[in-house]
Amino acid sequence: MTTALHTHGDKLTCFTAALASALAARGETQWWRPLLADGPFLAVTPAAALLRFEHHATPPLPALGLRITGDNDWDTAYSAISAQIAEHGVAVILADTYRLPWQRGHRRLHAPHWLAIVDEGGWVAEDPLSMTTEYGPQPGTRVHIPDPDKLRTWAVSLGATDRALTLREEAMAGTTDIAAHRTYRWLEADPARAQRTPQRADPDRQQSRLGSHHDPLRAQLDQQRLPLDPLRSPPRLDPPLPQPSPRPFGLGSEGLKPTGHMSADRDRLSGPDALRALAARYRFARTEADFDQIDDLWQALRQRELLLWAAEHDPGLLDEAGRAHWEQAVARWRTLPPLLLHARMRAASGKTADTGRLAETLSELAELEPGPRVPATSSPTGDHS
Repeated sequence: MTTALHTHGDKLTCFTAALASALAARGETQWWRPLLADGPFLAVTPAAALLRFEHHATPPLPALGLRITGDNDWDTAYSAISAQIAEHGVAVILADTYRLPWQRGHRRLHAPHWLAIVDEGGWVAEDPLSMTTEYGPQPGTRVHIPDPDKLRTWAVSLGATDRALTLREEAMAGTTDIAAHRTYRWLEADPARAQRTPQRADPDRQQSRLGSHHDPLRAQLDQQRLPLDPLRSPPRLDPPLPQPSPRPFGLGSEGLKPTGHMSADRDRLSGPDALRALAARYRFARTEADFDQIDDLWQALRQRELLLWAAEHDPGLLDEAGRAHWEQAVARWRTLPPLLLHARMRAASGKTADTGRLAETLSELAELEPGPRVPATSSPTGDHS
């Protein structure tokens, strides 16, 4: 079975698909390892009437030395994005499904959507995520970016319009400072992280016309001793895009301050306790609003689906007993989304939802949650591409 990213969008979330695309664009054939480190994991923290869901033992962005930044000025945003692509071959931006013509939600649904912009002789939007939406099947795709004006249209972010969506981004970033009110948002190296992570000397990169820039994804992979192919030379765009003066990768835009990570919350529950708390919460769910965050449990399933698939190609992730455990757990997890969707539809129509069966399933998953975990840092076992 191939490990090519575009064939595995059914095992990824919007967020992990974008990071996986960035890792793959940098030459990482085992792109799943940083996304699965010390997992699978689930934690919930009360946030007023909602919950903050966490799907990674360590928030992925700070783990990779990254943060969310943004700007209201397109020239500034484009300069930063183009600098990253010229230096690393890829940049990750935060867009809005409503504005992306290849998405089923185009002009129908506002939702944050993470994208990797990669260079392959010309700029391409890498969007491998595949799923079934309320508007039909959404396949993974790759879309050529014809010019900066088109990218400008696609790159407008959603903004802080939905608290549940904002909580999801905060959990990924490990901080409440996510540039939520900026028109354009993207990922950059966290300056605080850059100061702590030494950069390997690379004369070719240091002589780049953009100068020497910190590459946090590569630094994290070096710590895990994962192999990378040599970085490509600064790309040429086809057709050429105008090149404003680039900002060095890793420097924030004007007006932004370094992020402050969320402090530990004693109300935070993880592992089996999180699932038991969810069982109790959904047992008494009655209204449509009570089911607003069911996508977060769908994301938990996909993380475990990714683990099962990756373990087939990467024996260093789980031993035979570990794979057997998570095969059993994932089989039970797969029964959860239909129950959640059915309960939400019943509640939306004013009918009574079968929350007892839903709560029972979550309680059963709590018993299966304390399974073997992927090593936080593990040596590669070879190229399984």
